[in-house]
Amino acid sequence: MCGRVRVPEEIRRRGFAMGFEPCVREWKGRFPPPDRDWGITANLAARRDVLERVGWFDPVLGPGAPLLCGEEPDLLFRVLKAGYKVVNASEVVVDHLGARALGPESRALWRTYGVGTAAALFKHVRLGDLDAAALYLRHLGVLGRVLASNAVRGRRPLGLRYTLAFLEGARMSFRYRVDRARRLYVAR
Repeated sequence: MCGRVRVPEEIRRRGFAMGFEPCVREWKGRFPPPDRDWGITANLAARRDVLERVGWFDPVLGPGAPLLCGEEPDLLFRVLKAGYKVVNASEVVVDHLGARALGPESRALWRTYGVGTAAALFKHVRLGDLDAAALYLRHLGVLGRVLASNAVRGRRPLGLRYTLAFLEGARMSFRYRVDRARRLYVAR
């Protein structure tokens, strides 16, 4: 279950904090689009038996881990791949109070999101998972459309750093072996 994550206005004025506003109530047998409906751990709950079946968070993904971030899309991908459903419960709300200052701090955070998300997906691509490959390519397509739209409008290339970080995450994925049975990176 992924709940709504609200960023209060007073926090938003201090800088950037990630929020989550669910669009579709349930996902089962298919994957959310790359640019929405992937919940965040600020408001995520799971049944223990599901985690025991699909595996816990990958220790090589996440804050402070070598591949920086990506623990949510990896876990949710494995949950959906195993045939379980993900419920986006907009009625379950938490306020996210951890803001990053705008500028270098928030840019660094977005870099971790790009690297981690790609590393999470590319782990499954390396295992030959066609759903992961399609999702990775769809994500690149969304990023390409954002970049092209900004270029056509004469705006600075918003999204370029994230796109480069996303490509870097796929490359960084190869620094680690993948346990095929558990679908987890093998820490060095």
